[in-house]
Amino acid sequence: MQAPLQATEASSNAPRLAAHHQCFKSQRATEHAARLFLSWNPDVPYYLWSDCGDDYTNLAEELRLHYSFSPINVGYKHYSPEALVELF
Repeated sequence: MQAPLQATEASSNAPRLAAHHQCFKSQRATEHAARLFLSWNPDVPYYLWSDCGDDYTNLAEELRLHYSFSPINVGYKHYSPEALVELF
């Protein structure tokens, strides 16, 4: 049986940090946040998710972000906490 990997040995090329950014309709704020984060963390995967708000495709392409658009807005204004649980 092989000994478990030490923390320094564990898949050194695997990312240890990722950013998940849920956005809605704040183009300037979203762009600013993504650019600032990536200026300090250029190699960290950045996942941008539009919660049925604005389309951030151009920003995602420009900054090479992982991007998805949700056709469902999961904000509390649109769903009760109980309904949110049912979505997932």
